[in-house]
Amino acid sequence: MSSAGRTAGLFSRLFKSRVQSDSTSNHPITSDSASANRPTKLRIRPQYTMKDILWDMKHVRQPEPYRPILDFKDHDLVNYFELFTDQSMGGSSTASLIRQESCAVFEGNLVTELTEEMQDKGFVNIGYAAFKSVEISPPLDVDVYDAFQLKIKTDDRLYVAQVKSDSPYEEDMYQYVIPAPKESEVNEWRDIFIPFEEFVLTSRGQIEDPQVPYDGRNTLHMGILSAQRKSGPFRFEIEFWRAVRMEFIQSKKRYTLL
Repeated sequence: MSSAGRTAGLFSRLFKSRVQSDSTSNHPITSDSASANRPTKLRIRPQYTMKDILWDMKHVRQPEPYRPILDFKDHDLVNYFELFTDQSMGGSSTASLIRQESCAVFEGNLVTELTEEMQDKGFVNIGYAAFKSVEISPPLDVDVYDAFQLKIKTDDRLYVAQVKSDSPYEEDMYQYVIPAPKESEVNEWRDIFIPFEEFVLTSRGQIEDPQVPYDGRNTLHMGILSAQRKSGPFRFEIEFWRAVRMEFIQSKKRYTLL
């Protein structure tokens, strides 16, 4: 099944509830906590220094095999993310985000049962939680790459990688359904590679038509969504998120960083 088909089958309209993080890196960001101290901008370290750029003016340089973007070994990085749950529409799902050892842990509980009040209001589905970076400033440009690599450890649920580029439409979001792990991979570390061309442009969970391909430019937000229609606990761990060149992935002899 195509990415578009999987996305269409998985999502209904999503309404977001903004919750701010605490300022202490080892204190969990939870879906029922708030703090005025959460940073409002995330700055990604430039890939090249001015010295590198001047060198490039005299030489032809090939891009590095990969570019680090989010490395959760950084103690403070989780403070640059905010949580969204269905609580704003009357739901009961909960979530938290905390740094643990060398990774970030996103966990909580999804509640998909609709109350009579929700049904009266016309809701068909409920039960989701997500975390998303604050605005990346300046916007991230990784157009010299063609894929993302995520190192993750998950339960047997489906999750969605989300990327938002600069757009006149606030609800536009690129989404990719991360395949559920094989039985032997549940709660084990694995590398996920997401070619840019497999992202699907959506708005509030609905597939946009026509599609505008994601090209790696002007990226403002990055995050993960848990919205599989199944009540119960979830747990998603991530060590890093980086941009890569698929030619190095497909040739293990040349790409030795895996």
